[in-house]
Amino acid sequence: MTPDARTVETLEIHQDALGELANPTGNLRTRRTFVRLKDLKTSPPTKEWLEAAILLSIFRKARPMFALASINDRRRLAKSDQEKKHCEHFINAVNDYLSPTLLTNHGYIDPDQTFGQVSHEVVWEAVAGHINILETAGLKIFLDSGPLLGLTRDGKLIDHDNDIDLGVLLESKTEANAAKLWDALADKIEKLGLLEVRNGRNHGLLRLKPVAGFTVDLFPAWTVKNKVFVFPHTFGELELDDVFPFAKCEITGLNIPAKPEKMLAINYGPGWKEKDPQWKFVRPKGFDSFLSKVKPT
Repeated sequence: MTPDARTVETLEIHQDALGELANPTGNLRTRRTFVRLKDLKTSPPTKEWLEAAILLSIFRKARPMFALASINDRRRLAKSDQEKKHCEHFINAVNDYLSPTLLTNHGYIDPDQTFGQVSHEVVWEAVAGHINILETAGLKIFLDSGPLLGLTRDGKLIDHDNDIDLGVLLESKTEANAAKLWDALADKIEKLGLLEVRNGRNHGLLRLKPVAGFTVDLFPAWTVKNKVFVFPHTFGELELDDVFPFAKCEITGLNIPAKPEKMLAINYGPGWKEKDPQWKFVRPKGFDSFLSKVKPT
């Protein structure tokens, strides 16, 4: 098949998908069409290919991380103001199609599964209980990622978020020792009764028992030559005094990094102050070395 013919077929799939978006029928054979679309992918993919791939995914509520990554790829292709306006119009149409379901970094979620539908005081009270147990055991715990972003930017948990992220600053000055301490920490937290039974241990995080029905994830942090590493987002861009000694969150009274704005700019990029439920996190490849040292679970 010639390149021109491949382009024509991609455009045809794109138009069919746009038609289904505008007037949903449920008749589009999304699974088979997506398989064919993958064969038509160019490098880099075109905006039409990306839009078709996004739509074929959301119609079935399939491949949420792929759909989210493709949305962000589509945004990067929009250079002019007119292209950006068209792109946001398309993304708004995607969100309208999915509503009330949300497409986020945690997949397709319903609003009643998010912090926007619960008492934050109840959540924070339960989180503080977990943290008290961990700190009593000698661990340096701080609010991380989503909760840190919400509190710093909005003064509360993010409405569309649905899990609590915590960091633990390990007493380690090398990556290798941090990996050993991380392995040992899993056993320690299990003995404390906080390790979640069903999803107890994951390669780069520890899943703690849920609070108020929400997942709690614990991530490792360590220093190397006064540079701070916080898996999976901060790879030595911060100095120790940017993080520790911790500051106190004025809203929750819990520990946060000394300079939270600096960590958030690394974790979420320079636009971290703008709300974007479909922002897609990309882990720095440098953390592959740390993961290779952690025992598989």
